Amino acid sequence: MDIRSIVGLRDAGETPCTHVSSLLEHKLDDVRARQRELAALEAELNQLLDHSHSLDPKDCAEEGICQILLR
Repeated sequence: MDIRSIVGLRDAGETPCTHVSSLLEHKLDDVRARQRELAALEAELNQLLDHSHSLDPKDCAEEGICQILLR
């Protein structure tokens, strides 16, 4: 949180409550966006993991590193 801007408003004789609420809303929006990104990453990793369970390591080509990563 931007403490300096909050203190600045208070020092100017203004109540910073509206500003604090705005900062909190923006921070919450950021957190929710990160949660969506993490949920998408989790889904992708779960798909890769599920796919990996159906693969046989003997089927990996010598020139490849890992067939899971080719997906």
